[in-house]
Amino acid sequence: AANTDCFDEKGRAIRGKRQRNRSGRGKRVEAEYREAQRKSAAQRKHATIHPAREVALLAPVIRVEDQGFKFWQKQYGKRMMLTLPGLFLALLDRELNITNGLAERLPLRSAFSQYCICGSKVKKPRSQDWHCCQNPVCPIHGIRLNRHLFSAWLMRITASPELGGIPALHEGTLATSLIEQMGGVP
Repeated sequence: AANTDCFDEKGRAIRGKRQRNRSGRGKRVEAEYREAQRKSAAQRKHATIHPAREVALLAPVIRVEDQGFKFWQKQYGKRMMLTLPGLFLALLDRELNITNGLAERLPLRSAFSQYCICGSKVKKPRSQDWHCCQNPVCPIHGIRLNRHLFSAWLMRITASPELGGIPALHEGTLATSLIEQMGGVP
């Protein structure tokens, strides 16, 4: 072994910091590993730029729920390194600045996925992917809608000043257009 002073006479590692001699092969392996990690990070960043550009071209104002990165880290752990949601939002901000757009941050406490058009609020578990209002006076009563698409649509409508905010949701035409746009399942 190249580091005989790091082990005792029985071959066990001695605790504490010791000067280690690195072999030429070990240095090459470390350099190859570092290069592979660098290439992987560059490829992930490059793959994240294109979706950010596509989203920035969709509209001049993009509304995003302001989620903390600690939430994502608790939820997904090491997967955060591969998916890069923080990098995506940073690149989206950059692309919107280039195109004179705006990334509007909405507070997370608004809980759009728990609301319905009729104004009723029902807390749903994360595993529930469908929104189905049980209120009999609701214009979309009994129709199943994708929960994530519905909350995005609701966020867009309630934040639109031209529609007058939440009171505009009670119009039947909005409910009909929602069902047509999202392909609701009766």
